[in-house]
Amino acid sequence: MRKRFFYNLLIISFLIGLPFSSFSQFPLITPPERDSFPYLTAQDTIFLSIDFYGEKVFEHTLKPNQTLFSLARFYGLKAGELTFFNSHLDPERISIGQKIKIPIPNKAIVRKPNRLRNPQTDLPIYHKIKSGETLYRLSKMYYRLPIDTLKSWNNMTTNVVSKDQLLYIGWMSSQGIPDSLRKNYGGYWWKRSHDLGAKFRAKGTSGKKLRKEKGAAFWQKSTIKSDELFALHRTAKPGSIIKISNPMSRRTVFVKVLGRIPSAKYQDNIKVVVSEQTAKLLGARDPRFFVEVDYWR
Repeated sequence: MRKRFFYNLLIISFLIGLPFSSFSQFPLITPPERDSFPYLTAQDTIFLSIDFYGEKVFEHTLKPNQTLFSLARFYGLKAGELTFFNSHLDPERISIGQKIKIPIPNKAIVRKPNRLRNPQTDLPIYHKIKSGETLYRLSKMYYRLPIDTLKSWNNMTTNVVSKDQLLYIGWMSSQGIPDSLRKNYGGYWWKRSHDLGAKFRAKGTSGKKLRKEKGAAFWQKSTIKSDELFALHRTAKPGSIIKISNPMSRRTVFVKVLGRIPSAKYQDNIKVVVSEQTAKLLGARDPRFFVEVDYWR
């Protein structure tokens, strides 16, 4: 009995001595109070842009003792959510000075005049204009700020914006982002897909039969003249909602059917033709990619 006790004690001691990274894909978490540098200071400035998925993001420069795990925690994210926006990163090979994309939810942005900002705790946020962006789109879709307010804060006399122009849109706390402010991640388009998904699932209670098929999806910039979540399908009813999944990226998007696929233009093995925005959310890298499609008939 005594021998077994010492044997168990030896095993426990050995396990305790193992580094945490042996059990996790992420390096050892450093508590914020022990970090060599703070994650953000009131002297920093946040420059936002709209990313591939329609999410508002900025680049955080990794500092000593910071890990992807602790960084995600500071910004109110799970580690998996952080790697979603940084798929090129290897958690075991991150380095000081590396740029990490951080999505910023609207609820973390205080959209009030700059004069109310506390310079000791708050840092200003600017949006950097990309080619093709409009003041109307930024106002209505991404920041939910009246156009007149944006113009007033930025001393603008017209609605015209130009590439690389910086627009002041508010500020955020240098103390990080509570996870309670993140209802979902992925930005406008993922929320749009989520809303369409709720309508798709509601159809399941109406007695309709669920159809499933697998095959090729196709997209190109000129296919569907819209950046919305739209698709063409051979048999799904126009105006209905279908579910499209990409097994390679493990992503699923719900989209609205615009109409039928023209048989004369596309081969029979093309199951669905999707808009560019739909292809982006599905993680498509080529014009043709494999998908699984669910729809109600």
